[in-house]
Amino acid sequence: MAKAVLIFVFSVVIAITVHATRPFLTLCKEKFHVGCEKVDSPGHLHCLNLPDNMNNKASSVNTHGHAAYLYAGPNCKGSGVMAEPDCIGETCCQTHHDLALCNIDKNISSVALSE
Repeated sequence: MAKAVLIFVFSVVIAITVHATRPFLTLCKEKFHVGCEKVDSPGHLHCLNLPDNMNNKASSVNTHGHAAYLYAGPNCKGSGVMAEPDCIGETCCQTHHDLALCNIDKNISSVALSE
């Protein structure tokens, strides 16, 4: 019995640790991170189509230190930008607080996050 309990506790700790290290981002319906919802990543660079309540509704994003690829189309297709704290270049969005400055305001249908 004690061995079964120990295995169960160990399994729970492993599950929590794996879930805690999974990258996530916060999409917000208004500029300056207002009206936000957490979006969990299914894994490193796996595409995630946004749920209806956030599809084409985000005006700001918090990447929590991860690189996030934000796409206008579903299945990580179409035009997009990279949102990352220290990115540079034409496809980089450094103004996470106002996605209108990156020409993708209220036009994000899918995302992919790196770890």
